[in-house]
Amino acid sequence: MALWRGLLRSAHSAAHMCTRTPAELLPGFLADGSALFLEESRSLVVSDLHIGYEEESREEGVLLLNEQRAYLQAELRRLIERHNPSCVIINGDVKHAFGRISEQEWSDVTGLISALKKMTTVRIIGGNHDTLLAPILRRVGLALEPAAIIGDTLVVHGDATLEELVEKKALRHEQLAGVHTIVCGHEHPALRLSDGVRVESLKCFLVGKLGEKTCIVTPAFTPHASGIDVLREEPLGPLLSSFDGFTAFGVIEGSCIKFGPVEQLRALQT
Repeated sequence: MALWRGLLRSAHSAAHMCTRTPAELLPGFLADGSALFLEESRSLVVSDLHIGYEEESREEGVLLLNEQRAYLQAELRRLIERHNPSCVIINGDVKHAFGRISEQEWSDVTGLISALKKMTTVRIIGGNHDTLLAPILRRVGLALEPAAIIGDTLVVHGDATLEELVEKKALRHEQLAGVHTIVCGHEHPALRLSDGVRVESLKCFLVGKLGEKTCIVTPAFTPHASGIDVLREEPLGPLLSSFDGFTAFGVIEGSCIKFGPVEQLRALQT
């Protein structure tokens, strides 16, 4: 516990000193808050917005105000003004509700994307929550994509294996052959840490290998979900089979701090 206490204290101190300076996860890949910026292509990637979560929560008796769209729009504007991206890629789970389109989803998805389109190009990759997203996107002149290849980087949501994407003709084998780095979301990775007095849950990026390719897992961009604990839980899958072999970078106060390999962090918890 003393090790965790020192680690958390050091991480918070480092985050405070960084003042939200983007952190390099790999050469050319910068973490800024919960977003990933690809320097070579000047592409900004965010995943798992889950717009409509507030309305569904109220229907289940949990009072949440409609604050998500304002947060998302302000944070994306900040990122666009800082990085001047050629494109913003929303990598899956734009909406939250399964099997229906809620009133909040109609309003907030169209409003957010319309605002983003005034600032830059927008691309939308489908996630497992987005089966009914296409009608909303038609209102703002966009189409749902199964994946995006940008140079030697593949951006996919993560709710399907690469083989399944090839079978569905979303990707071709020759395209995959040229991919060096895979960027995915879906997992909502987080570190749930305890110093013996309090428990703190931090969103995190994961950097590791998926087969022979480098893989970056991005945290959920929604403010309402810290995520699943990569030290104690298994991946939602099916793209990832384990979090072992990945290095975690925790997001603290908007800054990204390297915590270390998942296996080593897990050992500190025992």
